[in-house]
Amino acid sequence: DPYLYYQAGITLMSMGRKDEAYGEMKRVLALEYAGMGSAILERFFMKISQLALDRNENDAATMYARKCLDYNSANSIALYVAAIGLLSMNRIAEGYQMLVRISDGGSNNLRLDAQLEHLMRACRELLKI
Repeated sequence: DPYLYYQAGITLMSMGRKDEAYGEMKRVLALEYAGMGSAILERFFMKISQLALDRNENDAATMYARKCLDYNSANSIALYVAAIGLLSMNRIAEGYQMLVRISDGGSNNLRLDAQLEHLMRACRELLKI
């Protein structure tokens, strides 16, 4: 049952055992997971994208984040993960577009807004826009 592996991954994440959590989450991908429901799949892809990013697997992190965005195009965590993954792979224009999507959504969090603006300013300088 893919949901059991997903839950094991969530539990291991909460215990700080990220490598084991990533392994359990990847087991979900080997199974038929489509029946888990869109809300759970959104969260699953968000979590596995964070774990992949933590392991510097930027391509995988970006792919999983984009799958999360297929379920909820406004998921700010997935947008951030995708942006960081893309920026880490020197895909500045694509990463910048993810940051713009976050900015367009608004956040009501001044600290995050300041960090977002800093990242966007750095991207604009690199892209010369």
